[in-house]
Amino acid sequence: MRLKFRADDWFYGFAWYFLRFWLRLLFRMEACGLENIPMSGPLIVAPNHFSYLDPPVVGCASHRPMRFMGKAELFRNRFVAMVLRGVHGFPVQRGTADLAAIRTALAELKKGEATLMFPEGGRNNGTALRPPNMGVALLAKMSGAKVMPVGVIGTEKAWPRGKKPRLAKIMVIFGKPLDYAEATQGMSEKEARDRFGWIVMEAIQSLLREGGLEIEIADQPELTAAQ
Repeated sequence: MRLKFRADDWFYGFAWYFLRFWLRLLFRMEACGLENIPMSGPLIVAPNHFSYLDPPVVGCASHRPMRFMGKAELFRNRFVAMVLRGVHGFPVQRGTADLAAIRTALAELKKGEATLMFPEGGRNNGTALRPPNMGVALLAKMSGAKVMPVGVIGTEKAWPRGKKPRLAKIMVIFGKPLDYAEATQGMSEKEARDRFGWIVMEAIQSLLREGGLEIEIADQPELTAAQ
């Protein structure tokens, strides 16, 4: 598999090949569902979030370059910020309605780029998926971008929250993209906004179960769970 990147985007290409080599060597990283990744047009890439490894794992498992949000604290160090921006990262203030980050993500999507965004908003504890925040639904509605659910398995063992990295097999499963308008057809605007995040999380949960990881979504509404 070769990465499709522009000639002037050499740093991203270098980082992709470098990290991909080590991820495959150390963690035996595998990817399934690559045929589900559209190679053009705006796309929100929506994986579960177990570990700090998740962004590079998803990025290196895909043959399409993508932008991604990183917590603002990481950008305070000049060198780290330079590296993150070199691989298409931009800062987001977690726990707030960060309008600057939303505008940046929307601008990238309007240009037809793929943008990685964790619908949980942050890392979960590895025992249950977190409820979705509003960001993915908001951007999908505003941009018209499709949302591709992604199941990441093994990073919760390779680098557990609060623990040191260790060797463990990692698998990435790319699902079929979801269309906001189609998925929420017949719903009121408020209901659609509230439901779409859960639809994405349920799709992620299904991919994780397909890969052999049984996990629940915390605080899942009864109506949502029954559908």
